[in-house]
Amino acid sequence: MDEFEAKFNLQLPGEYRLFLLEAGNGGAGPFYGVLPFEKCLFSDIDYPNDKFVLNPSLPFSYHEEWNMDNPLNGEDDEQDEQLEAFEKEYFDDKQVNGTIRICNYGCGHFINLVVKGEEYSHIWHWNIRCVHGSLKTRILKNIIKFQILPIKNRSYRF
Repeated sequence: MDEFEAKFNLQLPGEYRLFLLEAGNGGAGPFYGVLPFEKCLFSDIDYPNDKFVLNPSLPFSYHEEWNMDNPLNGEDDEQDEQLEAFEKEYFDDKQVNGTIRICNYGCGHFINLVVKGEEYSHIWHWNIRCVHGSLKTRILKNIIKFQILPIKNRSYRF
């Protein structure tokens, strides 16, 4: 963890660090499980690829739930360029700069921990990848924030 913090010029939240050191590095639930620390930067946990990783060294830029409105209204083929531009911006990993993945919710949903920026130590649910191949309708709220709670005692039950 020290090397990670030095490499990305950040400090992991103490509660998360404590969890990794005392409870374990990944494992059972919630959802598809807590991710091992060494997988926290992969953009897509289901298909890890070193070419597609998050950038935790830049600050996370959101403070409230976020979603982009889909600019398309019809089904005309003329909207292909507009759709392509929308998808490029919408699915860009820059949307989650300043975070690391801590849990795989499944189907393109992830639980991220903010490690850089004003939302430091808050947990955000990221589910924009789950659009089922259609961007024709407005995608509802897709990022919800939580706050990591201090660990009061050290007897963990899973």
